[in-house]
Amino acid sequence: MIPAHPILRSLLAGVVFALGGAFCALVFFRAWTSMVLAAAAAAFMTGVLLWRILLWRRANGRRARGWVTGMWVGILSHPVALFLTLAFFDIGDQFQMPNHGQVLSAFFGGAVYSYGSLLALGWLTVPVGICLGAVMAPLDNE
Repeated sequence: MIPAHPILRSLLAGVVFALGGAFCALVFFRAWTSMVLAAAAAAFMTGVLLWRILLWRRANGRRARGWVTGMWVGILSHPVALFLTLAFFDIGDQFQMPNHGQVLSAFFGGAVYSYGSLLALGWLTVPVGICLGAVMAPLDNE
């Protein structure tokens, strides 16, 4: 059952997108790495934000908006995932608290490397996002 409160519905959509992001990263990396965790977290954050912005209080064209929202989650989660990986994990997949220079470097690194990530993995993340958005949108009724 879908929760009645719009924020809870956005959080539920974020969880669904996070599962999709983890699935896509596991398919690509074929192992549990820090990137899988970062992909799930990035898909959750972008999913919650975009679901709230693009679908909140819009009854007409809900399925099409779900497709568009899922597409944007599939695209915009790449730079966020790379930022999270570069900021919070080192090469050996050990969690670390970032310093200010590392956060700034991770911001620019995420922006630069996300193009390669989108080219290498976008063929999977965008269709998965579209499918998840299309499934979730009709369920998310006011």
